[in-house]
Amino acid sequence: MDEQLGELRRRLDQKTTEIESVVAAEQGIGSIENMDPSDYERLQEDVEELLGRWEETAQEEGPGGMDDTPLNRFIAERFEIEQMILATRGEQPEGADVEGGEIDDRETFPES
Repeated sequence: MDEQLGELRRRLDQKTTEIESVVAAEQGIGSIENMDPSDYERLQEDVEELLGRWEETAQEEGPGGMDDTPLNRFIAERFEIEQMILATRGEQPEGADVEGGEIDDRETFPES
């Protein structure tokens, strides 16, 4: 189980980095690899706020209420990884009560 959790955490970090890169590009602030530490910290705060708003919207409106954008697909994938981590640790996934079941980004955001 520790190996599985480690792999899931690695995937979560990777997905978070992808989201940070998309948000940085959308904000026109350049590559996260070359970013000033204070700018990167501000970006991380923006991303955390964005993730929180996405989750609230998903719980209120269901995942079908989201626009089908690359950023929303990344966030949905990240949310799914978080739910897998919780399930692996034996905790109740947060999305379990959304629309009567867990959020499945493959249904909500089909591959393009």
